[in-house]
Amino acid sequence: MYGSEADWVKNTLAAGTARLRIGDDQFDLVSPRLVTKEVAWQQLPAGTKPPPKLFRVTEFLQVDTTERACGLPTPNPTATRFPGSSHAMV
Repeated sequence: MYGSEADWVKNTLAAGTARLRIGDDQFDLVSPRLVTKEVAWQQLPAGTKPPPKLFRVTEFLQVDTTERACGLPTPNPTATRFPGSSHAMV
């Protein structure tokens, strides 16, 4: 877990973009913003487990994806489901 004071979070917010690599997939991320846990949980699939209260998570980094380098089509920007959503919570 990382807080909003982590360098990579600050850099992503300042740059307005980032690239996320998961295995062989690469995602270009745009429009980073910090959102409250209430906003984040409304957008996650039902049944998603929250982080342990021990971590005191109060905000999330939300980003939009622009494309997948693996050649798959750009996800629907109005979707709020994972995976396949144009939104990601980090």
